[in-house]
Amino acid sequence: MHVFTPIAHLYAVAKLKDPETSRRYELELSNRFTVLQEDLSIEEKWELFSTSVKASTETVIGRRGGINRERWISDRTWSLIDDRKEAKKRKVQAYTRAKAQAEAVNYRKLDKKVKKSCKQDKKDWI
Repeated sequence: MHVFTPIAHLYAVAKLKDPETSRRYELELSNRFTVLQEDLSIEEKWELFSTSVKASTETVIGRRGGINRERWISDRTWSLIDDRKEAKKRKVQAYTRAKAQAEAVNYRKLDKKVKKSCKQDKKDWI
């Protein structure tokens, strides 16, 4: 099961207000959508659509940078933060006790990585 994350929370969508960036994004998306084929199942089409939008967004507009206080956080750390958010959602949605415990362990590992990476980023920034 895929957990949906709004794209506005991950990427710098405010850059799309610039007409040049918006045009480049539109062109990138149209190029990637030519891959969509008619003989695929709905699930395969959705997966292809989703990855196309994410890849185009990553390529053209990039990840969000946070507010001014968070400018020192690197893209690598933002990626870890996003992974940790997904792990927390999976942990909350776990149905069985064993699965919930496994997801909790995964979340704790990612949480430690995020904290360690944030410390390193701040140290590098200072």
